[in-house]
Amino acid sequence: MSDTIGYVVIEYNQASGLPSIAVEAPYLFDDADEAAEKAAALQAETNKIGRRERYAIGTIYIEED
Repeated sequence: MSDTIGYVVIEYNQASGLPSIAVEAPYLFDDADEAAEKAAALQAETNKIGRRERYAIGTIYIEED
């Protein structure tokens, strides 16, 4: 059994394509919609300045042994 504890914004680097937790949103969101709104805002900002990073939402789970 696993419990959802929150959501993070994942940034896929323009050059390498590697994922990491977005520096601009390094915290855990309680609500998936809030995380999605932040990811959309970061994507719009990135697009505006001509970069190609992509953003997604990651779900953080805790699994009990």
